Amino acid sequence: MAHVNLNIQPGDSTEEVCAKMIRYFSTAAGEAPADPVLAAGHRAAHAWRALMSTAHPDPEKVDALMRYVAPHRAHSGMAWQLLYLAVCSWRLTLRAPARVTTPSDEVCA
Repeated sequence: MAHVNLNIQPGDSTEEVCAKMIRYFSTAAGEAPADPVLAAGHRAAHAWRALMSTAHPDPEKVDALMRYVAPHRAHSGMAWQLLYLAVCSWRLTLRAPARVTTPSDEVCA
């Protein structure tokens, strides 16, 4: 597996991590790359940013993003694993303490 340097540092905000993921999965011009795996990462990172920009992210859309990202983490490289962990970590911050778990909670387990 190739070395991935996203320059993610301890203390980076969720928004900074998301921006670094978008840069990684984009061309130098900021567009989606021709490679289908990188293009999928580009779409996923932008979808994450769009969800973060809402005051109350739709749980169904968050779950759909997790279902989209999860399968890639096993076979598409370290950047996908980091994207999965970052989105999962952010998703866990959205839960209210008394919220009943959903089947998609198992994805983050």
